Amino acid sequence: MGDAAVELRSQGRSIAMSIGDRAVYRFVLLIFFTSGFAALLYQVIWQRALAHFSGADVYSITIIVTAFMAGLGCGSLAGGYLADRLTPARRIFLFAIAEFAIAAFAMVSLWLYHDLLYSRLPHLAGSAVILPIVLFVSLLWPTFFMGMSLPLLAKALTHRVESASGVLGSLYGINTLGAAAGALLSTWVLMRTLGFEGSVRLGAALNALAAVGALVIAPYILASARAAHEPPAESAGEPRENDRVAAASTDLFVRPRTWFAVYGVSGFIALSLEIVWFRLVGVITKPTAFSFGNLLGIFLAGLAVGTFAGIRWSRRSTKPALVFLALQAGIPIYAALSLIVLSAAVQGVDFMAPMWAYLGQYEPVEVGRALTAISTSATAPGTVSPAGKALIGQFVTMYLMVPMIIIGPPTVMMGLSFPFLQKVVQSDLAFLGRRVGWLQAANIFGSMTGAVLTGWVLLRYIGTVSALRMLVALGALFLVLLLQALKVRKNPLRLAAGIAAVAGVVAIGATLPSSSSMWATLHGTTPDKAISAEDGSGLSLLKGTDSRFTGETTVYANGLGQSD
Repeated sequence: MGDAAVELRSQGRSIAMSIGDRAVYRFVLLIFFTSGFAALLYQVIWQRALAHFSGADVYSITIIVTAFMAGLGCGSLAGGYLADRLTPARRIFLFAIAEFAIAAFAMVSLWLYHDLLYSRLPHLAGSAVILPIVLFVSLLWPTFFMGMSLPLLAKALTHRVESASGVLGSLYGINTLGAAAGALLSTWVLMRTLGFEGSVRLGAALNALAAVGALVIAPYILASARAAHEPPAESAGEPRENDRVAAASTDLFVRPRTWFAVYGVSGFIALSLEIVWFRLVGVITKPTAFSFGNLLGIFLAGLAVGTFAGIRWSRRSTKPALVFLALQAGIPIYAALSLIVLSAAVQGVDFMAPMWAYLGQYEPVEVGRALTAISTSATAPGTVSPAGKALIGQFVTMYLMVPMIIIGPPTVMMGLSFPFLQKVVQSDLAFLGRRVGWLQAANIFGSMTGAVLTGWVLLRYIGTVSALRMLVALGALFLVLLLQALKVRKNPLRLAAGIAAVAGVVAIGATLPSSSSMWATLHGTTPDKAISAEDGSGLSLLKGTDSRFTGETTVYANGLGQSD
């Protein structure tokens, strides 16, 4: 957080300098960190609470996630529209109202989801038509106000278009960092100590504090707006048809709406990859009650780290559109390469032998014992037994190292790309709020489509590996756009290199192991000793001691042993 403030202060046009005090800027970041923390705390808890009503299968969870994102998208559109039309004072006031509205809903949320929907209206979950409507309506109030917050705060804090990418990057990064902390702490600490009710009350208190903090800091923000001679809100009209993005970016796309579509495809790939990763890493680590929140926290942490790293880089970039497209093209490529390397290395590299043994075992990491051993190691290091040390190593490997290797780099690339895209699109301060809102909404609705298509269709009908191949192929679209922006057709050498690059992406997708080979490897065996089948609900695998299955056979569901 401190580095972000120092980074923006060094620009001379940053919000830290506009407000006039570094401590005030840090306070603004803290407000948005708190808001993000509460939002993901709610998502983890509400998803579990709603699963009692709708079911815990992939179909139901996908509906919950999609309904959550739909509310965020609607809020982003509304927030962007209002941000460009309200006065600075009203933007801050509406942000505070949004935080209070979320807090108020949180206080009654468990009554709504458990006491009303689950206990009194369970029959509503039996209809494939009514269930999505009920979930969307039940989540619309809080998620709508969550979605409004970024456009409102971004417009309130940005007074010069030159600083837009840095301010937006810092706000998005700190909010995402708070979300990562919320997901991780709610999973590992809060639900174990405070329970659902106590955790939700904590979230409501944090939202209320964020609202009060916004009202307290409002005079400083308003003073900076007056000092910057911000044009009145009434001057902001409708976007013009010939409105163009930053000339320094590229002449590939000159209208912001085209970038909205591109960012929608980015969201589709990102959420689809998230679903693929959650299945793959879930099988590798063997699922427990801690798996979802832990993976979600690591995913969000990668986004936050990448966003902060991209702020400085984007400020120096003269071709932000090219960098954005290159980063987006690299995301699915890394996703495929990491799986190829892991599948090959886990069987043939000596130091991977403990992981190979874990993949083949029946039970997951004993999380409770591992946490106890970690606590003992911190307070009395000399008293931890060799078995305890081995358990700590296994826990760190499965719950930290493996997810970070598979999910970390591509999510960092996702985060890196955010400030670059903002630098491309934010060329007119009068339309900043709407462009933030439209970009976020496009990305969110692309993510919704990815969640539904991948979770309900691709995993069910073509499987995880084929779904990943499809995403690698779709990611090649960004590479094609990048090559078009570089005008490779005018240079034979560049054209040849571009064709080779596209062919290389196709080759990477083709090199992915087959489903039978990959699932056998991730269960610590060879394809001739395993029979696997997967659909939208998960993965089932039979593992025998020989290729004829004449000996002992073990049944696995999503990597977890079920019976012998």
